[in-house]
Amino acid sequence: MEILSQIGAWMDENHDSIYGCGRSDLPKPEYGRITANAETKTLYFHVYENSIGALPLIGVRKEQIDSIRYLASGAEVPISTSWTHSDYPDIVFADLGADPVLPDPVDTVLAVKLR
Repeated sequence: MEILSQIGAWMDENHDSIYGCGRSDLPKPEYGRITANAETKTLYFHVYENSIGALPLIGVRKEQIDSIRYLASGAEVPISTSWTHSDYPDIVFADLGADPVLPDPVDTVLAVKLR
C-alpha cells in the first residue's frame, strides 16, 4: 500500500509526462528516459540520478527551447551559460544549481517546452 501511495503521489504531480505521451525520437540519456507529447510540443526528461553539474539535454538545440521547468513544482530551470560548456556548442545544458540534488530521488521530471 505504501508503494502504491507513493506512485499515486508521483502521478498527481507528473501525470503530464505519461498521459498523452509516447517515446521520444531523441537518444536515450544515461541518466534516465525521455517521453514526448507532440500536441503540446513538450519533451519530458525523466531524471533518475543526480548529475555532477549541469544536465545535458542531448538532441535539443538551444533555439528550439521555449522553457525548462520542473514538472512537479513548475519551478523554472535555466539554461546553463557556464564557460565549461563552450566545448559542446551543439548541446544544451540545464542548470540544476551549484550542487544539484534532485527534488524527487526516484524520478524527477524536467518539462522542456519547445517553440
